[in-house]
Amino acid sequence: MPPRQHPVLERLSDALPGPAPIAGLPPAPDVPEVVALVGYVSGTVTNPATDSTWLLVYRDWRMTTWFLIEGAGIVHVDPVPEEGDPTRARDVLWVGRDTAVGYGSGPQSDEARFLTGDFTRAGDLDPWEDGGPTGPFGPTTPFGNCGKKSR
Repeated sequence: MPPRQHPVLERLSDALPGPAPIAGLPPAPDVPEVVALVGYVSGTVTNPATDSTWLLVYRDWRMTTWFLIEGAGIVHVDPVPEEGDPTRARDVLWVGRDTAVGYGSGPQSDEARFLTGDFTRAGDLDPWEDGGPTGPFGPTTPFGNCGKKSR
């Protein structure tokens, strides 16, 4: 059996412009510099100061921590089923490294999320930018450790 592209990468490459597949296997996509963020997409939020659209993503299934992701920087969103339980899925969001991302915790109004959340660029949240999984994505944090055993 010939090698097959991973389904998640296949869906991401289908969302990107590029040449048609050759001999049943698509070429490696010319992927822009992206960061993968994982969570549960809630919906869109409008920034009252700029009237721009952002995506609210809860970082954990209890909805205690969240991301606000600048809509213009989202490259692709894909649900990834949990191993062994396809009814449970997290959303993987590929966003450009320079995309603005806010994060915070607790229930808040949309306006309060923009006023009280910490904002940075997505590349600053990437654990591999500094050589390994540390910070909010470290293996001992709720965000980096989202397997069945962490629930």
